Amino acid sequence: MNNKKQIAVVIPTWRRIEQLTTLLDALREQMRPPDEVIVACRWDDYDSISTVKKWSHFLCKIAFVYDKGHIPPLLAALKICESEVFCLIDDDAIPERNWLKRLAQHFSDSTVGCIGGRINMYEPVGINGAMVKIENFVPSQLSWYGRSYANLPTNPDHSELYDADVFGGSNLAFRTRLLRYGIDITLNRGTAAKYESDIALNIRKMGYRVLGDSKLVVDHYAGPRAINIERGWNAKQCYCYAHNLTYICMKHLRWYGKVVFLFYFFIGGQWESPAPVTFFLSFLGGHKISFREQLMPSIKGRLSGIKSYILYLRK
Repeated sequence: MNNKKQIAVVIPTWRRIEQLTTLLDALREQMRPPDEVIVACRWDDYDSISTVKKWSHFLCKIAFVYDKGHIPPLLAALKICESEVFCLIDDDAIPERNWLKRLAQHFSDSTVGCIGGRINMYEPVGINGAMVKIENFVPSQLSWYGRSYANLPTNPDHSELYDADVFGGSNLAFRTRLLRYGIDITLNRGTAAKYESDIALNIRKMGYRVLGDSKLVVDHYAGPRAINIERGWNAKQCYCYAHNLTYICMKHLRWYGKVVFLFYFFIGGQWESPAPVTFFLSFLGGHKISFREQLMPSIKGRLSGIKSYILYLRK
């Protein structure tokens, strides 16, 4: 990489001053320091803006966000990013000390367009709210018919890079110039489910490698949510998940993959977005799916995803 500024760390935030400050402290301790730190702040989040200004000595600058959703902060940061690599991390996450050093090594290969890493997720449990590890997310791959699956050559702790296109947004890096052509605002609904995969698949279409590295580690400590976003297994999320996955798979799968996907996802479904088969099986497994809150929103989301794909083809 020949640019004067090689690596930017981008942090979308919203009124989580303690978590943001902890992350900035961690970035300052990186074995390979960032060349640029961009904090994407909502225009009316005055506390976060004030905090970032106090860190101006640490190459920090503010990207002001005026639109709702998860994707506008990326677009705002992209407009002012001067570095070759755009590293994305949540404000309530902490990277291991070799995070940026490892990313810099990967992106020294000009064929690499996107790298995702492992996310250790912690949530408060019990009366004392102690942080407990609840999940270990490792980048995986989207099958030829649209189902996510792990494709690790050996085990979750292997050191080799491997093909991947299903990522978590709190540990992900892109080659900046490719990202400028890879973001689809159509996915900016709900929690923008799967938008990371769409970007990765767009970059792969440009001829670049999209990889996972399970030794590229970030610890994610669930912070308080100040933005009023419905999360969990509810009507809005089922609808948005179904829309986004349908839209993405119709965009990127081959024709025969689309045929199988439509049958598998519209008839069988997934627990995150049920269809008739999963709806009836839920009564046998004791994990009942609500017709109104999960099944119908998922069906409507799929149909909306098809509509979005048709509009995409007409562009």
